[in-house]
Amino acid sequence: MGKQLFFLAVLSLFCALGEFIIMESEERQYSKKEIIIRFFFHYLYMNLVVLFFGIKIGWFTILNRLEIGIVLVMIAIIYLINVIASYARDKSLAEKMNQKLLHLENQQEMK
Repeated sequence: MGKQLFFLAVLSLFCALGEFIIMESEERQYSKKEIIIRFFFHYLYMNLVVLFFGIKIGWFTILNRLEIGIVLVMIAIIYLINVIASYARDKSLAEKMNQKLLHLENQQEMK
């Protein structure tokens, strides 16, 4: 049980480190193509990490294609939900920021 908890903590660490793949630089504007490529590599990275640690921990075996397939589908669904939720949050934040900027701009015009 202790070994599994250790591997779970290391799995979490490696998943968190994967964010560096997708992080955007504040100094540079990325094209849609570059963003899609980053998301693709991040998705592949997450699959490899979860599969590696899942096999290492003993959640499933590499020989059972059904288990691997189910895990890959679960990762895809969770990843998609996360991307959609992040997009919705970012879009909402951008709209709020634009509204505040318009409000400030209107106040400046009135003075």
